[in-house]
Amino acid sequence: MRHSFTTELENKLAHLPGVRPPADLRRRVMREIRRREGCSPWRRFLARCLFPPGVPLRTLAVTLALVLAFVAGLQTQRLLESRQRGQDSMVPDDLVKTTSGNPSLADYWLGRAFLAAGRPEQALAAFRRAALLAPDNPRYMFWQGAAYYALGDLEQERKMYEQAMAKRPDFLPARLNLANNLLQSGHLDRAQQIYEEILRLEPVEKRALYNRALVLHMKGHREQARLAWKRFLYHYRHGNLTSRALEHLHELGDFSFRAYQLGYRRIVLNQELLLGNSAADREREINYLVRGMNRLSLAEINLVVFSSNAPQRARKTAHTLRRALEKRLGNSTHEKIRISWFGQAESLTFAGRTYHLEESVLIFGTPDSNSTKEAKRI
Repeated sequence: MRHSFTTELENKLAHLPGVRPPADLRRRVMREIRRREGCSPWRRFLARCLFPPGVPLRTLAVTLALVLAFVAGLQTQRLLESRQRGQDSMVPDDLVKTTSGNPSLADYWLGRAFLAAGRPEQALAAFRRAALLAPDNPRYMFWQGAAYYALGDLEQERKMYEQAMAKRPDFLPARLNLANNLLQSGHLDRAQQIYEEILRLEPVEKRALYNRALVLHMKGHREQARLAWKRFLYHYRHGNLTSRALEHLHELGDFSFRAYQLGYRRIVLNQELLLGNSAADREREINYLVRGMNRLSLAEINLVVFSSNAPQRARKTAHTLRRALEKRLGNSTHEKIRISWFGQAESLTFAGRTYHLEESVLIFGTPDSNSTKEAKRI
C-alpha cells in the first residue's frame, strides 16, 4: 500500500499541469516522505502540514498534486478571483535570481501552498517569516497583501502593496493590485491614476485597460469611458472581460464592436473597421473572423450590410466583404457566402431602447447539418 501510494505521488509530481516547479522540488518532497522518521523539527513540521494524520493516502496524493500545481506557477488571478493577472510572469528574472538558494524561499513556497489550500492565516505567517529573512524582496510583501486580501482585510492589503512599491517602484504586480484594491475600496481617482501609470509602461496590460475603463464608467465620464472600452476591445476579443466590456460599451449607445453568432461560436468584431475605407483595418477584422471560423463546419455565411440612404454603397461594401472572405477561405466558398444589402439604417433594441445605426453589418452562419455538438466546446 505504501509503495503504491509513493509511486502514484511520484507520477503526479512528474506530470503537474502549468509551469514546471523548481527542478529539485519533486526530489525534495519525496525525500520528506521517505525520511519523516528521524528528520529535523522543521521537516517534521512541513510533513505535518502536507501530510496530516488520519487523512486517506489517496486523498493526500490528489491534494498535494493540486497544491504543487499552484506552487508551480498557476496565475494569481485564479487565487484572488480575477482581481489579479498572473503575477509571477511579471516578476523580473533578476528578482528570481536573488531569491535562489535563500532560506526565505522555503517559507515563500509554503505560504503559496497554504493560500492554495484556503488557509490564509498560515500563509500570512509564512510570508512574514520570508520577509524577515529577505526584507528587501518586494515579492514577499506582495504576497502578504494577497493573504490579507484572502482574509478580507483591504486596508492591510493596501499597505503591503505600498511597502512593496517602496522597495521596488517598478514592481508592476504590486502596482496593479494596489489599483485594484483602491477601486474596490471606492478610491476611484487614485485607482485611475495608477492604472494610467501602468498603461504608460505596459500599454496593453489587460486588467489595467479594463479597470481604467470601468473607473471612467463609474465616474460618469461617458465619452472617456466609451473610448476606453473600445481601446480594451481592440486588443481583447475573448473571455468574460470582453463580454462585460462589450455590454458596457453598448450601455453607452456605442455599437462599433458587436458579437456575431457563427454556428456555435460567438465572434467579436469592430464593424467600424469592417465598413471603413482602410484596407489594412478591414483585413485585420477579416483575420479575426476567419480565425474564429476555424474548425467550424458552416453550411453558409450571411453578410447583411446597411447604409442609410445609400443602397449602392451598401451593395459595394457587401461585395467587398465577400471578396475579402473568399481571399482567405478560398474561391470555392463563393456560393457558401451569401450577401444582401439595404439602403436604410439598421434598427436594434438594447436594454429596452431602440437605436438606429446609419451604417452597420450583420454576420451570421448556419451550422452544417453534419456538424456535431462537439463544436460547442471550441
